[in-house]
Amino acid sequence: MLDITALKDIRPFIATPSYNGAMSSTYVRSLLGLVNLAWSHGFAMQTRFLDGDSLIPRARNRLVAEFMADARWTHLFWIDADIGFEPEAALRLLLAGREVVAGVYPLKSDGWPAEGLRAPLPAGSTREEFEVRHARFPANALEGDRTVDADGFVEVLDAPTGFMLIARTVFERLAAACPELRYTPDAATGDLASRAWPHYRFFDVMAEPDNGRYLSEDYAFCRRWQSVGGKVFIDARSRLTHQGLRTYTGDFGRALAAR
Repeated sequence: MLDITALKDIRPFIATPSYNGAMSSTYVRSLLGLVNLAWSHGFAMQTRFLDGDSLIPRARNRLVAEFMADARWTHLFWIDADIGFEPEAALRLLLAGREVVAGVYPLKSDGWPAEGLRAPLPAGSTREEFEVRHARFPANALEGDRTVDADGFVEVLDAPTGFMLIARTVFERLAAACPELRYTPDAATGDLASRAWPHYRFFDVMAEPDNGRYLSEDYAFCRRWQSVGGKVFIDARSRLTHQGLRTYTGDFGRALAAR
């Protein structure tokens, strides 16, 4: 981990793509906490919302182009509009000293096994204890060593972009190593000035060449970065939330009979 004094040289560009412009209450509270953190520690940050683009990979690529066009900002910090976090979780990524590092949040699922529980839960088990056993996360480990280091980080194969910090040097290396990823944005997706920025397909989906596995835009970014020698890390200590809608079901008759 970097010393807290390193924040004077770190200036994050907070990027949040949202097709319909909706922000969850947990995200808003968390972002306000991050603003207070920046003020108290004296570092500059910018928040950029991109609404109206239904194609998330294109929205992410557009935000990368905007970030790279303004050299004031040292890191691109993806924070999706349905993610909740404590300011300390953002601080851990900012001070991680790693070029690509992410926090992990649970998928929008209760994790209840489709085949049923393998063993009954002990009497008195809490919801939190169930989640420890069954919650699923959008990340995949590397084969072999999965040791969490002394700072609380672990190298992984795939990490999500819902809460991910990426250093400017990452995009510079990728642009130099993968010039074939550069593209010309469609005229309908931005103003003339923004279309003049260099755009790259860093966050396009892909199928892995060796096994055909379909990779979402965040996993595909990880693979492109790894292909040029980069590493991807996850913070194993921070707890994030993932806000969504849920339909609650129940059978009153069966419940009445069971009680």
